[in-house]
Amino acid sequence: MVSLTPTSLFIRRLSHFAIFLIIAAAAVCAGCSDDNQDGREGDSLRRALGVQRLRNLANGREVSGQIAVIVDSMRQARHDIYYFSAVNVLIDQLFTEGKFAMADSLASEMIHEAAQERDSVAQAIAHRIRGQMFYKLSRQQKAYDEFRQGRSLLPDSTTDLQVFSNTASIEEWIWIAAHALNDTAGMNRYGAMYAESVARMMVTGWRDSTAHFPVTALAFEASRSLSEGDPVTARHKLTLASGMIDKKYPANAYEHFYEVRSRLNAASGNIHEAVADIDTLIAAYRSFPWFLRIALRDKANLLAGADRNEEAVAIMSRLIMLNDSLNSEQTDRQLSDLTTLYRSELDREHRNSERLKTISLIVIIALLTVMLVISFINVRRQRRKNIILIERMRDFDKQRVACRDDKQPSAPGSVMELLDRKMLTDRHFTNPALGRKELAAMVGLTPDELGAMIKAERGQTVVGYINACRAEEARRILEAAPDTAIATIAADLGFGTPRTMQRVFHMHFGMSPTQFKELSKESRNR
Repeated sequence: MVSLTPTSLFIRRLSHFAIFLIIAAAAVCAGCSDDNQDGREGDSLRRALGVQRLRNLANGREVSGQIAVIVDSMRQARHDIYYFSAVNVLIDQLFTEGKFAMADSLASEMIHEAAQERDSVAQAIAHRIRGQMFYKLSRQQKAYDEFRQGRSLLPDSTTDLQVFSNTASIEEWIWIAAHALNDTAGMNRYGAMYAESVARMMVTGWRDSTAHFPVTALAFEASRSLSEGDPVTARHKLTLASGMIDKKYPANAYEHFYEVRSRLNAASGNIHEAVADIDTLIAAYRSFPWFLRIALRDKANLLAGADRNEEAVAIMSRLIMLNDSLNSEQTDRQLSDLTTLYRSELDREHRNSERLKTISLIVIIALLTVMLVISFINVRRQRRKNIILIERMRDFDKQRVACRDDKQPSAPGSVMELLDRKMLTDRHFTNPALGRKELAAMVGLTPDELGAMIKAERGQTVVGYINACRAEEARRILEAAPDTAIATIAADLGFGTPRTMQRVFHMHFGMSPTQFKELSKESRNR
């Protein structure tokens, strides 16, 4: 039996909020129908409530099968608002059970069925669920597009509680995806739409007992003010939001408040409070790795900006480990999920053409098979090439050491050779602040002359040349001492962060430092 923490229970209740609204609104509408209609809708309502009851009492990973039986019986009867609410519950349960591909396929089917019934709310919900699927697979841009497509199906102005709850949910998810993509314009646009929707509902007398909606709206407005260079207004908005927060609810209910307040504190120089807010989110996200990775990224950037590099490196290492863990988990189900995703997307695109449906499905499966075979062949071929490259670089290192031991170094034939020798022997590149002026002084040139020389002879910028020297030295260290930590090498050679080192190393050698270490060991054992 899986025990749920108070935080998990609260998140589950929030996820069911929109579903209950749909059922409640439909129950009111049912009273306005004729007698026969009332009978059919009454039966449909009972089934929908039964589905919700199963979801609320969910225990184990096979509850979705029981829910699916009820949903299938409702599908055969008719497509109404109760049916779509039940499908939404089933998709939510599949997500909970980790059956992401099945959930995506069902969401695609729901989009088609809702379109046939001209139910824009149900279509929007299905797009939101697909967006959550892509977000969980670290495909933030795809998720962002899916969320926006769902939002486009809903009206810009409404006081209907059912439409509002779904609109606000999608706008909040769009803001989350935009934040992950560092899209400030998207955050500002959809944050403003969210705030306007909440304000419109509150004018009607509606109130949110948890204060999640008004606090989130104020946080989005504060984020916009902060991005526009108005910290005074941003702090005023957050002060108002702070007074609404109910401490009996977990931090997840007010996550955007803490994220925006952290950015405001950082911009004001109050690093201690900024880190404290991020730590609040990290603690709240311990069971939600897809949100945790964004919080860790923000904390690493915050610490690096405050010159607390050792702490930033430690957080970045934790983020890398989390990403590796998530990537490993995804790899285990990669083939099955990708195949199903391609099938569902293909089915959605060609659903109106029954004649091409079967042919297209066969073609996509064949293409997937060919792509997998080609991928395996290319991986093995590239692996052999990388091993050969490592062996050649190793031979070059031996020749250079032998030449250095046999004779004194001769005078450099050019200024570029002099610069190369100084960088190799004196290791100036270990200074993270090394730039044009320092390099120019080493060889008696002006910064502009130095930049022109490096561009002409190496086709690089000054920064690119310095990073090339660092990457070459990193390669030699990994070859000589493969157990050295990536973070240590990055700090010693002036890269600043392990992420920068990995990017530069991959650009120069076509593989990551970790791959280089593995292939280096493999080549030694051949």
